[in-house]
Amino acid sequence: MDPLPQNAEEYWKFLSPRDKSDDTHEMIYQAIGQALTTWEGTEYLWVSLFCHFVEGRPSNAAARALGSILSSKGRMEALDAASEVYFQIHGVSKELRDEYKFIRHHFDVARGRRNDIAHAVTMNFLFGGGDDAAGVFLIPAMYGNKKNFAFKPPDGDRFSILKSKYRLTVLDIDFMTGKFRQLQQAVLRFQGKFAQAHPPSE
Repeated sequence: MDPLPQNAEEYWKFLSPRDKSDDTHEMIYQAIGQALTTWEGTEYLWVSLFCHFVEGRPSNAAARALGSILSSKGRMEALDAASEVYFQIHGVSKELRDEYKFIRHHFDVARGRRNDIAHAVTMNFLFGGGDDAAGVFLIPAMYGNKKNFAFKPPDGDRFSILKSKYRLTVLDIDFMTGKFRQLQQAVLRFQGKFAQAHPPSE
C-alpha cells in the first residue's frame, strides 16, 4: 500500500456528503463491522509494541495492564510514555522516533473517524411527504454535541433538518475502511523495522 501522506488532517476527512443512497440498513451494518474490525487490528499492533517497550518481549501481563485502560486515548498515552523511556535507554534512532511520531499522529486523527462510525445510527431519509426516498445514511446520534450543529445550518441542504455534521453511505464507510487498512500496514511496517533494529529479548 502507498505510504501515509504528510497532511494527516486533510487525509482523514470524509468524502463530500452524498444526496442519494440506495443502501439498506443491513449493508451499512456490515460496512460498520468491517471498519471497526479493521480498526481493532491496528489497536492490537500497538499492544504488541507496548509489550516490547515495557518488557522487551511479548508479555501477557503488559498486554492486560494496557487493556485495563478503558479509553483508546488513555492507552495511547501509556504507549507514548513507555516509548519515551525505551527510546532513550536503548538509543533508538531519530529516523525510527520520527516515524513513530508520524504514525501516532495519523492514528490520533483517524480515531475521530473511527468514533464517527462507531457512535452513529442509521436513518432512512424521505422527503416530499415520503414520495422522494433519499436512502439510508449513517448519521451521528442526537446526543453527540460535537457531531451535530446546535441549530439548523442555513446552507439550503435538505438533509440539514436533523443538524447532523455528517452523513455516510456504505461507499463512504468502505472508503474510510480502506484508509484504516493503510494505517494498519504503516504500523505493521514500523513494527517490523523496529524489531529488526531492536530485537525482542528472549
